Amino acid sequence: MDGLNCDKHARYFSLCLMMLPTKAQSEDANHMGIVYFCLQGLSLIKRMDVVDKNRDAYINYVYSQLQETEDLQWFSTSSTFIGSGNYDMPNLSSTYFALASLLALKEDYTKRIKPDKVMRFVRQLQMKSGPFAGLFQTVLDSRIGSGFGDTDLRYCYLALCIRRLVKWEKLGINKEDIDVELLQSFILRKVSYNGGLSSVDSTEPHAGLTFCGIAALSLLGYDFNSASWTQRTINWLVKRQSDYPSCLYNEPDNEGVFGYEYYTEEDVGGFNGRENKFSDTCYAWWVTGSLSLISPTIGVSLINMDQAMSYLIQGTQNKIMGGFGKDPDLQPDPFHSFLGLASLSLWMLKDSSSILDAIDSQLAKEQGSKTSTHLLAGSLAGLVSAVLLQPLDLLKTRLQQQQKQNARYQTTIVAEIKKLREIKDLWRGVLPSTLRTSIGAGLYMTILSKTRQFMFEFKKSHQWQNQEGVLKLSILPKLSAWENLSAGFFVRGFVGWLTMPITVIKARYESNLYNYKSLTEAVKGIYYNEVPTGSVIVEGGVTAPGSLRNFFAGTGATLARDCPYAGLYVLFYEAFKNEILPAASGSFLLPSSMVNSSAAVLAAAMATTITAPFDAIKTRLQLSGQTKNSMISATRTLLGEPGGVRNLFRGLSLRLGRKGLSSGISWCIYEELIKTGVMSQQKKLS
Repeated sequence: MDGLNCDKHARYFSLCLMMLPTKAQSEDANHMGIVYFCLQGLSLIKRMDVVDKNRDAYINYVYSQLQETEDLQWFSTSSTFIGSGNYDMPNLSSTYFALASLLALKEDYTKRIKPDKVMRFVRQLQMKSGPFAGLFQTVLDSRIGSGFGDTDLRYCYLALCIRRLVKWEKLGINKEDIDVELLQSFILRKVSYNGGLSSVDSTEPHAGLTFCGIAALSLLGYDFNSASWTQRTINWLVKRQSDYPSCLYNEPDNEGVFGYEYYTEEDVGGFNGRENKFSDTCYAWWVTGSLSLISPTIGVSLINMDQAMSYLIQGTQNKIMGGFGKDPDLQPDPFHSFLGLASLSLWMLKDSSSILDAIDSQLAKEQGSKTSTHLLAGSLAGLVSAVLLQPLDLLKTRLQQQQKQNARYQTTIVAEIKKLREIKDLWRGVLPSTLRTSIGAGLYMTILSKTRQFMFEFKKSHQWQNQEGVLKLSILPKLSAWENLSAGFFVRGFVGWLTMPITVIKARYESNLYNYKSLTEAVKGIYYNEVPTGSVIVEGGVTAPGSLRNFFAGTGATLARDCPYAGLYVLFYEAFKNEILPAASGSFLLPSSMVNSSAAVLAAAMATTITAPFDAIKTRLQLSGQTKNSMISATRTLLGEPGGVRNLFRGLSLRLGRKGLSSGISWCIYEELIKTGVMSQQKKLS
């Protein structure tokens, strides 16, 4: 799977710094903004080396836009309009863009910038009375000393950014300062009933304006934790991520036309600025940036990160020329390219300026490029669950060993517990159990990730050639339900066959029909096919020839249990995690760890119940010591005993408890370890 192509992004930004494409030449009036977007984008991917050789030239260009009078100082938008009267008025946006660009170029602009003049210019743009009191306008008419032009929260944010860049707060000069109390009061009045912000009372809130308002409040030191409205804002922001039901674009309407014009599959995972709007790259930043400012610890974790990453990396990233477009159908531009990278940086690193390695590692989460990480996380997750839940496994094995027509082999859970001399006896067989579970889990999760990725890449290569732009890619491979089922089925079969000897040792050691004193004795007994009487089969007084085939007793039944279980588990897990639980929770936001654990428990319960008969058959075969027994004969025996069909579900309650808890623990630990591994790796690299 293609990841973030930083070389192409660096080339794209570099070209935009030198010249604009024909279609963008009308944007020369915003040239200072384009310089800002390109430099900040290069900084995010740690590719400022492409401008280092011309660094002085870029610095000189920015300074060439510096304008001043006896009282004021500001930056122009473009060389095209310098000295052109009404077309070259002091501009708030370009002043911010210029200062931030000099900062990106590591230029000490304090030698050229006069903070008092800059702040006097900013202060004159603040409206002091009327319904917009506290708001800033974008352009200053120096002839009358007041502003005009657009009036919205964008300029409140830019004014405070300029105030911070010239370090006005540290200078402690109040004379030329803006009215921060009036500004804060204006912003708070723009919080709507649903938590979003707008610039005019009683109008529809907008994600871009919401970010500007929240960012401005953050610069003012506003305490979001004590505010009563921020939870509404969080809920509204989270709902800006597009995740339409598939029926809206996959099923025909009343006229037989597939799809609904306001919902497209390519939008899924992206963010919009208002209700019922299409996704747009820039809103990834406006939305998640706002969430991060309101709640730095959990804000970003509230979104569907896999879908969001997929929308940007596989949807709006231009893989040919670099950069990001507004949506998957449009060509890249510096504005959306910068905000796309800013979003990815925020999601992955938060405190770092480089996202290249973080994105690559996140992509490796499912495609297996970091095999050791998968193996370690899966093994540790399996190890923890095996140790904690061994008592349930032991009791299940002993319950399944009973034969109701033979009093010697009749038992119950209570009876088996009473037979235990010490509490530690509940952990008999924990060593082979942990070996099988940790090794099996590590191999299974690693091979499954590679298998799903291979299937996905194969699917991608065939569909992309025929329907360019139709296939929606994801950080986690997006496979159909049947593809998920088949991947889990075949991988579990392979891993189950590899670990079968440990499985047989585990079953024999847990059973009290043999009472092995050590694993060595168990291995020997299995090799020579010891029967439940406790004596080794002998022929003419000589121990019968051993066979390695004995370590694969019950393979057919085990695979008949585990393969469907694994396939069904992956199928159910993906459905619960990505569709059912999010839909059931409604507007209530569940932590990712809770979603993962709940989905795992529910998926395990359903898959366990369906495959329970094969578990009973498997245990009977592995404990019988009769090499000629088959799945059919074992099934007939179980059905012929008192209880009939119910015997096939013997120990189901214990297995449900064990599998449910094991899956919840294992998958929660596994996914959280993968996330932690990715984050720690990126801190080292950055």
